[in-house]
This record gives sequence, structure tokens and C-alpha cells, in this order.
Amino acid sequence: MGSLKATEAQVTNFLQRAIDGAFYMVNMLKYKPVVSPEGMSGEELYGEYLNAIQPFLLQAGAEIVWFGKPLGVLIGPDEEIVWDAIFIVRYPDKQTFLKMAQAKGFPSELRDRALADSRLIPSLGG
Repeated sequence: MGSLKATEAQVTNFLQRAIDGAFYMVNMLKYKPVVSPEGMSGEELYGEYLNAIQPFLLQAGAEIVWFGKPLGVLIGPDEEIVWDAIFIVRYPDKQTFLKMAQAKGFPSELRDRALADSRLIPSLGG
């Protein structure tokens, strides 16, 4: 079973971490091959998720600043998971991110159904 939800300890750590102003969320995704009952791929369903979150991103003043597909591992263990996609979202601040993620109607169930595994890594720009 992959990682699709933050643990209680991870949420606590994020909430306690001092993040002043804008930050970036690195998203690493491994799609499910097929999503039942639709019969579509996880990548197709994740595309629907990305479309569905656009109004939430706009309202939050957040934006996807980079999206790409990894080509493999150049440095690192060969058996390391090769992610299907990686993208980076810039958020204006931590509170805005939290408010967006908890907003009524936010389509997190689409994300969960589309993915076999994921990582969300909060990062500061430099």
C-alpha cells in the first residue's frame, strides 16, 4: 500500500514548522494502472483531478510552476521507485494551503483513487 495520506505525526510536524510566506510543494506521483469501475488509467483520472482543483488553486493564489515526467534514476538505487510524474506547486503561505486542502468540495477522493503511491514534500525556494 502506497502513501496517499499524511500521518498524524507528519501533519503535526508540518503545522509546527515555521514557514514564513511562500513555499513550494513537491508532488511525486505513481499512478494506478487501472482505476475501477471506470476502467480508465490512474493518469487519466489524475488529469481529471488536476482540472477539478484549478478553481481551488486560483482562489488560493497558488500555481503549478513545473510539471514533468521522470526519465529514470541517474544517481540512486536501481530498485528505487521511478515516479510517473513530479510537479511543483507554489503556495503563498502555509495557512492558505491548509485552507485550500480543507475547503468544501476539494476533490481529494479523485487524487486518492488515481494514485498507487505519492509523496508531498514542502520546500522553501532559494
